Amino acid sequence: MVKRRSSLMAGKPGQVTQRLGGTITVMVDGNLYRVDEQYAEALGLEPLVLPEVADLFADKAPTPELIEAAAWKVLGTCYDPEIPMDIVNLGLVYSCVCSKIDHGSFRLDVQMTVTAPGCGMGTLMCDEAREKLLKIPGVDQAR
Repeated sequence: MVKRRSSLMAGKPGQVTQRLGGTITVMVDGNLYRVDEQYAEALGLEPLVLPEVADLFADKAPTPELIEAAAWKVLGTCYDPEIPMDIVNLGLVYSCVCSKIDHGSFRLDVQMTVTAPGCGMGTLMCDEAREKLLKIPGVDQAR
């Protein structure tokens, strides 16, 4: 599995294999492609409205406890592209710890694994989790 940006040719037949957590997995010519939800209309799908991460705070200032709770919810929106189950319920996330870096700035340290040794989608899942975690208010680092 090589992670790279690709363009799918318009009109090329394909099959949506799953649509979860803000991404769409499409099979074209026997290959799986992960498509961000923002491109749903290009695939002939109605766009889904996903909840904003900021809504999890309900106008509260970020604290390590709120950020950790938000992080677990966010990680629950990250799905293995080949299995229609999120990485939290699959048991792939072992821990998620929030540390204060400085005033109003936090770091999330997540320990997780992949579904199988040599899993080609591992980097993709970790990158997706990191991108989503960095959208949590107050989080400046995620690893």
